[in-house]
Amino acid sequence: MYTYQSLIKELNFGKFKSIYFLMGDEPYFIDQVSEFFENQVIPVNLREFDQTIIYGKDTTIENIVNQAKRYPMIHKRQLIVVKEAQALSRSMEKLLDYLDSYMSSTILVFCYKNKTLDKRKLLYKKLIKNHVVFESKKIYESNMSSWIKSYLKIQKKTITEKACQLLIDYLGNDLHKVVNELKKLNLINENDLINDEIIEANIGIS
Repeated sequence: MYTYQSLIKELNFGKFKSIYFLMGDEPYFIDQVSEFFENQVIPVNLREFDQTIIYGKDTTIENIVNQAKRYPMIHKRQLIVVKEAQALSRSMEKLLDYLDSYMSSTILVFCYKNKTLDKRKLLYKKLIKNHVVFESKKIYESNMSSWIKSYLKIQKKTITEKACQLLIDYLGNDLHKVVNELKKLNLINENDLINDEIIEANIGIS
């Protein structure tokens, strides 16, 4: 099974498969992968023709499959992203036939948040064998410090231990909230180091 890093690395190399199933209880990584597909696969000027964003509550598996079986209009591929796919959990087994006879020119991405497929069922077994399954797991609070430091390293920033712990105490392991606060700090803080004074002054912690 793919990790977030291995999946993003493969996508950055332009190695696209036809079906991706992104599932799990950490929405942040699912959103990051989904945004990659939305922003990197189909050129901007062709997205109105060959890129479709669908929400699970507004569609059916049958409609998704019918659309996936169409040929692209202009680009060599079409991209279909199904957001909030967990709304289709009761009918997901209807996807089975398409897994065996999928369109190679379609990239179909399911964003199945806060749930996972039953790994005993045939649907999961077919997906894991022939397609891409990514399980997005929560970061334990005990691992949040190293995750925050790694995230900031990419931004060429560092954070003190005290500041890091303040952030974790205030926001827990909600990655969306943590990243949003770090982005705000990067905008207003010109220094490369984030300390506890910066955290307290700008995040409302006292």
